[in-house]
Amino acid sequence: MLIKLLLIPILIFFQASFFNNANLDSSLGKEQVLGNSEVDFETLSTDESSSPKKTTDSLGIKTTAESVIILDRTSKSILFEKNAQERRPIASLTKIMTGLVVLESGVNLDDLVNVSLKAAQVEPKEIKLQTGEQIKARDLLYASLIVSANDAALALAEHVGSGIDKFIEEMNKKAEDLKLQNTHFANPTGLDEEGNYSTAFDLARLFDYALKNETFRDIILAKEYTAISTNTQDTHFFRNTNDLLDSFLNIKGGKTGFTDEAGWCLVEIAENGQGNQVIAVILGSESGEMRFQETKALLDWTFRNYEWK
Repeated sequence: MLIKLLLIPILIFFQASFFNNANLDSSLGKEQVLGNSEVDFETLSTDESSSPKKTTDSLGIKTTAESVIILDRTSKSILFEKNAQERRPIASLTKIMTGLVVLESGVNLDDLVNVSLKAAQVEPKEIKLQTGEQIKARDLLYASLIVSANDAALALAEHVGSGIDKFIEEMNKKAEDLKLQNTHFANPTGLDEEGNYSTAFDLARLFDYALKNETFRDIILAKEYTAISTNTQDTHFFRNTNDLLDSFLNIKGGKTGFTDEAGWCLVEIAENGQGNQVIAVILGSESGEMRFQETKALLDWTFRNYEWK
């Protein structure tokens, strides 16, 4: 593992230098080969006239992640995919839907939420909420999305949905409305539980939809945040777990996730110098560092090997 991590910077440098004329490993499976004409998912509606065109013979990047997708936001074309329709546990990427349901519920984000015993006891306790704390819904939303706080997500679900079960119903109803055919939620946190799953393809589409919400976009770009409870004056300071916000790529935000069953997961939106945006999803990477390095390599490869009109 140590040798592999030491080799990662060398791999990324090599990829950035030679992508345009890459002769990649012949063992690269067909499921990883790029080309929006190769994939015809039934639920995808693409605009062929605006699809970016591949300008090189490079096949793509060989990844360790179990499922991967790169989706062009304008045309909805798939520029890269590996097992993109495979159902998998998705860890805290679940909270993209949690945040979306909260934002579309009409709840006032300045409402005070009373933290229940159940929310305060959920593990792991990322921001260490205490039973009886009163804290703004906005603060809990930031905690849920930028530091994957399970206690914050659970407190929000209880407040907005008038109970966890009702909130989960709303999550699944939204998934149905968005025609996410391989997605189902069993909780608002993403903790491992039977019936909580999605695919790289569905998550890319969900994230694309969530990005239409200005508040959502603002939150996922925040590098740090401080929340203060109004009754106890407890201070909760937390930093964004998305390490790519400080990378050389123009990252407009993302969401991280990890559980034992899901592995290391990541979704990002990146923009090239001409303002073209793509969404990257990686599920089941073998380490926290590897998910960031492979995402960087994939995004860099995409912008070097595709041309937008």
